Amino acid sequence: MSTPAIAEQYRMTVAEEVRVHLARRRMSGVKLAQLINRSQVYVSRRLRGEVPFDIDDLALIAVVLGVSVSDLLPPSTRASSPTLVDPLAQRVIATVGAPKRRRTQPHTPIRGNRPSPVRVRPLTPAPA
Repeated sequence: MSTPAIAEQYRMTVAEEVRVHLARRRMSGVKLAQLINRSQVYVSRRLRGEVPFDIDDLALIAVVLGVSVSDLLPPSTRASSPTLVDPLAQRVIATVGAPKRRRTQPHTPIRGNRPSPVRVRPLTPAPA
């Protein structure tokens, strides 16, 4: 296998691993782009494997997803004892700061199409 073919295979595998971790957390590419401060197009091209992720992006993505950078690499290249946050990600956090996660509002059930009950005040006799 030639070097460009190997590089393409790694690029596609890394993109697939990132997509898998996004799916596990039910996070969209748009949300990932917001959290790592990149454009939607930038992230989308990398998730499709058109352009390779750089190591800085992988470090930020690992922090956002709560995995180590090695978890985003092809399985054959992973360390035998992965850590929760590897040293590279720790350096990125120290330099850039951890991504800010937005708090979401608690889920409130929707009533549907039923109209809300109308309260009617009882009639009082008019003063004479």
